[in-house]
Amino acid sequence: MFLQEISSCLGFLLESFQFIVSFFLVFSIFAVILIKYKMVFSFLNRIILFLSLLAGVHNIYAQRVQVSLKPDSTQFRVGSPVKLTLSVKAPEGTKVNFPEINTDPETKIWEILRKDSIRQSKSGGDILMYQDITLATWDTGRIKIGSIPVMYSTNGSQESQTVFTEPLELKVDFVKVDTTQAFKPIVGPLSTEVMWQEFWWLILGALVVFLLIMGYLIYRYIKKRTASSILPQSNPPKPVHERAFFRLKELEESGKLERKEYKAYYGRLTDIVRAYIELTSGVKATDLTTEEILMSYKPVTPSQTEKLRAMLELSDKVKFAKYEPDSGEGVQLMNSAKNWIGFEAGV
Repeated sequence: MFLQEISSCLGFLLESFQFIVSFFLVFSIFAVILIKYKMVFSFLNRIILFLSLLAGVHNIYAQRVQVSLKPDSTQFRVGSPVKLTLSVKAPEGTKVNFPEINTDPETKIWEILRKDSIRQSKSGGDILMYQDITLATWDTGRIKIGSIPVMYSTNGSQESQTVFTEPLELKVDFVKVDTTQAFKPIVGPLSTEVMWQEFWWLILGALVVFLLIMGYLIYRYIKKRTASSILPQSNPPKPVHERAFFRLKELEESGKLERKEYKAYYGRLTDIVRAYIELTSGVKATDLTTEEILMSYKPVTPSQTEKLRAMLELSDKVKFAKYEPDSGEGVQLMNSAKNWIGFEAGV
């Protein structure tokens, strides 16, 4: 009996000792595992803390790069232009690439009317950049403009970052029509009374043009008859050279040379020569200058050409250059004209 109690007590003590040892082993293993995992967690926390610091630095810099897209109005009529201003504020030294804003090739809701050049200024340690974009749309309702990406890079960095503008919503309305009013038929063409006072300048201009044309025609008609008036046909008819000799004799006996009316004398003499050329060759010598006559009319011989040049140039000097010849030059010019016409006529 006593031995049984001792044996039972020893069994209880042995079971208790096994439980205590097992609990200690489990607690030791758990403690070892906890210590190891704590070191791992500490390492991971350090990594996470470092990455958070980097992200914080990036977020702090990114917050300094600010972009916005603002319209001049959030409500406008269909077809009317709306101006958007894309603005960027960034630290000095930041390289900003403005986006290429183009019409959506699929929807074509917006039509870009104009894109102004980029304006830039400085404020403190930041740079401010602006660009105005003028759009128009032919759609109605609430039309959205999505976020626009703006890329930038810091000074010396090759990696580009991107910030986005806030999306916009614009309201586009039709032209308001008063539906309470009754519909009216389309107005037909209106007849208006034409007042001549409204077109006086056209009438005056047409009159001036008409007078200029008539004056030119009259001038041409008079010039056309000049040669015939200088050397008119006689009755009975005579050859041109005989009529020229007759007019030269009249001039010689007129006394103009003796009265020193040189301009009238020399002018009349060369008019007779010009009329002879025109009536015998068809060259409009009475309308041409000296050089034009020499280019158009070809005398019989080269010496005749030089004699003609000398007569015409001397007469031009007296008529236009106020040259005053003596009476001997006038007599010599008269003889030269007679000889020149006679040689050309072959008499």
